[in-house]
Amino acid sequence: MKNIILLIFLVTLLYSCEREPVLEYTTYKQDISAQIAEANLKKFPLEILWHAPLNFDSTENYNFNITSKVFLNGDDLAVFYDENRYHYLNRINGENLKNKKLSLAYSNSLNYHLQVGGIIASHNRIVSVDKFGNETLLYNVPDSVSIFSKNNLHGDDYYFLHFNYIQATSGLYKLNIINHGCELISHIDAKKMWGDSYVGLISVPIFFKINGEEFVLNNYSKGLEPFINYTTYTTCTRISDGAVMWQKDNLFAVDQNHLFVHKNDIILNGGKNICKVSMATGDKVWEILPESQGHYSPNDIDAYGGKILNDKLLFISNNKFKELDLNSGSIIYSGPSIIDDYQNPELVIANQFAYWVGSAEGKSYLFAIKISDHSIIVMAKSPYYSIDPYKSNAVFSDGCLILDPDQNLGYISDGYFIYCIKLL
Repeated sequence: MKNIILLIFLVTLLYSCEREPVLEYTTYKQDISAQIAEANLKKFPLEILWHAPLNFDSTENYNFNITSKVFLNGDDLAVFYDENRYHYLNRINGENLKNKKLSLAYSNSLNYHLQVGGIIASHNRIVSVDKFGNETLLYNVPDSVSIFSKNNLHGDDYYFLHFNYIQATSGLYKLNIINHGCELISHIDAKKMWGDSYVGLISVPIFFKINGEEFVLNNYSKGLEPFINYTTYTTCTRISDGAVMWQKDNLFAVDQNHLFVHKNDIILNGGKNICKVSMATGDKVWEILPESQGHYSPNDIDAYGGKILNDKLLFISNNKFKELDLNSGSIIYSGPSIIDDYQNPELVIANQFAYWVGSAEGKSYLFAIKISDHSIIVMAKSPYYSIDPYKSNAVFSDGCLILDPDQNLGYISDGYFIYCIKLL
């Protein structure tokens, strides 16, 4: 009997050892997120021709800056993300040409130059990085200068601002990114010019063309501390001969993507108000003012990221798709609420469809609207949106699509991958 009991015990022990899966299972964990993503890729409403990862270092956390910037560079794509890393990809097949960390974590907006490469600025340095990962120090600012967040690249010239709120001084610098020569273009000492209670701020120059002729707007603003009741002074100059076209003190400073050209006039979007300005005189043709000064209202107009189609300005303002008649200045369409919060994302127009990125239901979506009847055709989540609920979820870049009009393709990043999408 004892032998039988011992035999049963040994058989039971042997059987349990053969079935023991724990060690084997802990050494092989199924990639659930990859399966989810693969299924989501198949359900994506637009055709994805290829997608490529933005991280090849398994030791790094997939927690990228969600505003990855993508630039077209001839046959390649330049992708900057996570503040100090970049990729170069072949835009035809997504093949990775280079993936490298940068020595400089940028804190200001990115620019791109076809010859020099990406232009990256922090508060005290400006560097470039080419497609081979070579970094070049373009300029190291003096200790007395701190690069402000506003900058602009025009041709080979990089314009950047210095602003010292305590001393009430502001300066505009021009850096040639080819020969690295830098000069101070203009300077304001508000306390010395107007008194101790004043501050002044110079804006980066805004370049635009009308009928092949290039012009530039230069602005500076004067106001009481903390920059209230300010007045903006604007000068419009023709580049070819330096002739001053007009000067006005009742406009407002704008960024490069806040100015639109319509026929022989310009449209200025100041964030809450928008106006059409005659290029002949600088006078306002029409203007839409904010509902209340100093406070934002759901009915205020912010056409940041808008695009002109025929005689209409298409844009999203305060979570609604809108159309503005540029001849009369009247809103001719304001659609229903389509995104969660009061975002004003950039639009991309292709084949009579408007694309943009926005949030809805707490998730990031790529939208497409049919302009003719304002019907939402596409509302697509990032395929990797649920990669890890405890980390930063995949969010489409707020820069929307980079459009390749010749191929009818769009490139977009969600911080985890970059996608090449065939447009409608």
